Amino acid sequence: MMSPRYFEDLYLDQRFTGPEYLLTAAEIIRFAETYDPQSFHTQPESARDSFFGQHVASGWQVAAIGMRLLVLGEHNFAGGMIGLGVESIRWRRPTLPETKIKMLSTVTGLRRTGKFKEHGIVKLHHSLMNVATQEELAEMDTIQLVKLRAIS
Repeated sequence: MMSPRYFEDLYLDQRFTGPEYLLTAAEIIRFAETYDPQSFHTQPESARDSFFGQHVASGWQVAAIGMRLLVLGEHNFAGGMIGLGVESIRWRRPTLPETKIKMLSTVTGLRRTGKFKEHGIVKLHHSLMNVATQEELAEMDTIQLVKLRAIS
């Protein structure tokens, strides 16, 4: 495990990646039955007659996988992944069963704030990618609090 990254360690356009995640059909169904019970997520057979024409993952499940990849990735922000919000999320294409997903993150903003005296604010752009095709499945812009190394 690498040392934690503090706010002072970050710079604009810095990039991070992390592990890959294989999303199975069974996981898609389990997640959807609990959180997004639409037939194109829960019933592979009837999904053929849907807008998508096939079984697809919930976009919210893809976003949750993004959070997992963020936490387990190279980011390793000091103090943990403390989110202030999601500025935007866009689903670019359906995520199919048995898709291997990888996330690429880029620092797009850095600022100190008087409100959070022990933390800086970091804006990140995340692309969730299909490893096999290199197509973007979803993208998110998030705001994180990252602990300062030294308080001045």
